[in-house]
Parts: sequence; structure tokens; C-alpha cells
Amino acid sequence: MSEAKSKNAATIVGLDIIRFAAAFMVMWFHLAYSTWAARSTPYRFSGGVFDAPHLASFSNWGWVGVQIFFVLSGFVIAFSAQGKSPASFARSRFLRLYPGAWVSCAAIALICIALHLTATSPFAAKDLVVLTLKSAALWPVAPWLDSVFWTLGVEMSFYAVIFAVLLVGRFHQIGNVLAVIGVLSCAAIFAAELALPIAIRERWAELTLLPHGIYFALGGFLWIATTRALRSVEYVLIATFTVAAMFEISAWADHLQVPALIPCMIWLGATLAVHLAAQHNTLLIALLPNRAPNFVRNLGLATYPLYLLHTAVGASTMSWLIRSGVNQHVALAIGMAAAVGASLLVALHAEPAVRALTSKVMTGLSLSSPPKPQHPLEQN
Repeated sequence: MSEAKSKNAATIVGLDIIRFAAAFMVMWFHLAYSTWAARSTPYRFSGGVFDAPHLASFSNWGWVGVQIFFVLSGFVIAFSAQGKSPASFARSRFLRLYPGAWVSCAAIALICIALHLTATSPFAAKDLVVLTLKSAALWPVAPWLDSVFWTLGVEMSFYAVIFAVLLVGRFHQIGNVLAVIGVLSCAAIFAAELALPIAIRERWAELTLLPHGIYFALGGFLWIATTRALRSVEYVLIATFTVAAMFEISAWADHLQVPALIPCMIWLGATLAVHLAAQHNTLLIALLPNRAPNFVRNLGLATYPLYLLHTAVGASTMSWLIRSGVNQHVALAIGMAAAVGASLLVALHAEPAVRALTSKVMTGLSLSSPPKPQHPLEQN
């Protein structure tokens, strides 16, 4: 194996590919569908100038990238918590989430200020400071600069569970914890499906993992499968969680009034791909061209800022181009390219600098030695 491939063997390159694909799907949904189909944040950033109902059948399923993200998080967070102290885990999660959010929020705020000059800003000037501060703090309750921030509160709820498990020294029982999370989530989803009085779309329910715990549990069990053989009961749980996921995705599709078959199949395929990527990572790295793992790794790092920035960067770029007379399909392509480019700049330059500074401040405040370099998966 070449030096480049050997260096990247520590990461699971397939997860970076899946992660970027999931972020791209969400971006595609917001820019090609939400910009005209609903009075959403993408619509407000675009100024309502994009109108492409003919793209609906090709773009109205991209939201399922969020459910794919939750499965990936279940895998990655279970991995990253193994062998960690509670403080080390909390520190690594803080440094992964907050510096990227700070840079992204600053960029979105600047875009909003620029849009004020043309009277097309999605927010009133008096609200911008509060929304920026709430979003940068990853405040769990809306409103935010962009509706995509809703998922970060859900992620942090799962982090809190893992932190509690580490705090009581029971990480060796992570399988039981994942089972409880998944079973409670299944019960809530099936109860809602039977029209029992449980509002799983309320924010309190989201923050207690009732609608989405199945995804984190599935991802966690996919990680466990890389460490040992799964037990029979765990296979049953995985099958049950998968069925519940189909119901949850179908219910969300019904809420959006779009067909459910495509998002269900995409999510199922992506979840299987997570399993295959984890089980056959060495083979995948060997098959890739020499520099491909580094390129894929950069795409994986860009996923987080892409998820946070794509609406502001992409939709505002589309608005400016369309108002300037550019064909709306060309504007859509350029808007997406601009969002990807901005996310790479943030991921490879701005975010690392802010993270390094934040790490130094945290180390100084704690009077402790600097943390060991993160395993590549822990940076996800």
C-alpha cells in the first residue's frame, strides 16, 4: 500500500462519501425545491425568484439526508466515545460542533447584512443579532438563522446520553443503552402511526429522541458490528428499528405531501452502505486512486459547513444571478457550486483556525495538557 493510502487507512473513507452525499441531498432539496414550494428559509433567502415545479419529482426527497446523518452520527459517536473520559468526550464534541457553527453563523450574518443593502434580507435588522447569537450557541429551540439548526439540538441530545453513560462508567453496556433508545423511539413512532395521542413532531419530543432515536441506535449497532459478532436479539432490534424508520420517513413524506418510496429506498441503501463501508474499508481504500482518500476526506470535513451554509450561500447566489438575467437552472447549478466552495474554504481554513484557538483557550482555562490528536473519525 502506498504512503498516502496507509496514512488514510485510519479513516473510513466510505463514511465521508456517504456523509457528503447526504449533505448534497439536503442542499438539493432546499435549493431546487424549498426555494419555491414553501415559504421556507430557502424561499426567503432566494427572494422567491426561483420557480421550478417541473423539478419536484427529482428534488422533493432530498430531506432524507437528515435521517442518513443521524445513522452516521450513531456510528461515529459510539466509536469516538470508546475509551474516552467524560471530559475528553465533551471537549471533542464541543470542538467539533461550535467552531464550525461560529464561522458559519458569522458568514450567514454577513450575507444577511449584504442582502439588507438590496432590501432582500430574509430577516429584519432588529432580529439578526438575536438569531445569530442563538444559532451560534446552538440553542435547542427555534428560531435560528436557518431551519437546518434544528438537527443540532437533536444531535446534542444523543451526545448527552453518551456523556451520561461515560460519566457512570457503563460504556461497556452501550448496546443496552442503544437498545433502550431505539425501543422507546419505536414505541413512539408506532403509537403515532396508530393515531395515539403522542405528538412526536413537537420540539420536546425531538429533543428526547422519540422520533429519531431509531437512527442513532441503528448507527450505534452498525459500529458494534465492527467490534464483535452481533447477538440474535440485536439482529431483531436492527430489523425492528429499520421497519420503524420506514414508518417515520413515510410519515414525514406525508407531512410534506410527497411520495415516500424514493426517500425510503435511498435511506435503506445509505444505511446498508454505512455497514459495507465499515466492514470493507481496507478494500475500498485499496481500490481508490492514490490521492482519492485525501480528496474524499476533505469532502467529509466540508459536510458540516455545507449543511449550515448551503441555504444562505446557495439561495442568495441564485437570487442575485436570476435577478441579473441568468437562466434559473444555470443559477441553481452555480448556487450549489458556490455553497460547496464556501464550505471547503470554511472546513480547510477558517474552521481549523478557530478550533485551534478555542482549544488553546480551553486548555489554558483547564490548566491541563493539550489533547491528543483526534482519530479522523472523531472529527466527524
